[in-house]
Amino acid sequence: MLNLIISTLDQTLNLLPVELRPESLFGFHIPGLGVVFALLLLLGSGMLGANVLGQRLIRFWHGLLSRTPVVKSIYNSVKQVSDTLLSDSGRGVQESVAGAVSASGHVDRSVSDRPVA
Repeated sequence: MLNLIISTLDQTLNLLPVELRPESLFGFHIPGLGVVFALLLLLGSGMLGANVLGQRLIRFWHGLLSRTPVVKSIYNSVKQVSDTLLSDSGRGVQESVAGAVSASGHVDRSVSDRPVA
């Protein structure tokens, strides 16, 4: 099974020009070099996508959703809540709120005065 995976990933070396393939450079096949090449290709494309193309795509998608009439209010509300809860500063939520609903539908809330640690 491992041999199948390695030999399949070695086929990624066919993406390289003929003069840059290990057989042309070294004169012999190096098993497993395709695995290294595939991992480097995956890592490089991930870094490029997250930093350059990814940011442009996120800005485009945000602008599109912010201009869509029905989706705009829902998207902006969910974005505000998620930005608050998932903030990098770790200070997104300062208070905890507990509530209970009685059988008649009355909501009884109690708010803690202590910040969440």
